[in-house]
Amino acid sequence: MTEKCDVRADDLGSWNNRGVKTSYFSVSFSSNGKINRLTSLGSRKPSVLRSSIYMLKRTYWKHSEDPKFSRRLFELQDHEQNHYHIILLQYFHPTTAVEDIGQKPHRNSKCGATYIRTKQSVRHIIIDTCKGW
Repeated sequence: MTEKCDVRADDLGSWNNRGVKTSYFSVSFSSNGKINRLTSLGSRKPSVLRSSIYMLKRTYWKHSEDPKFSRRLFELQDHEQNHYHIILLQYFHPTTAVEDIGQKPHRNSKCGATYIRTKQSVRHIIIDTCKGW
């Protein structure tokens, strides 16, 4: 993936955002770079951000056609809001059977095509190309 937001673009239709939760952690490392201690600081942003403070951001979605089908995205940021390449994307459905998630046609579609989100990297390529015209 060329951009971190590309992970949000899937071919599963439309999703409804159900919120974002954040948690802050203080991490102390040993001299060899391994995690020595991990302390939860709760969901409130600390008043002083140090290099040992990390934020875990969890974003939740429900599928627009099947509310039992959910998607969760976990992202890690440091105190300077630098994103790490540690991202976990989880899809969940409570049943064990694989179901075909029906997709409604895009609301603005004339031919009944379903919605497929465009990746952020593709959008930036289009914008950069148009700037040259």
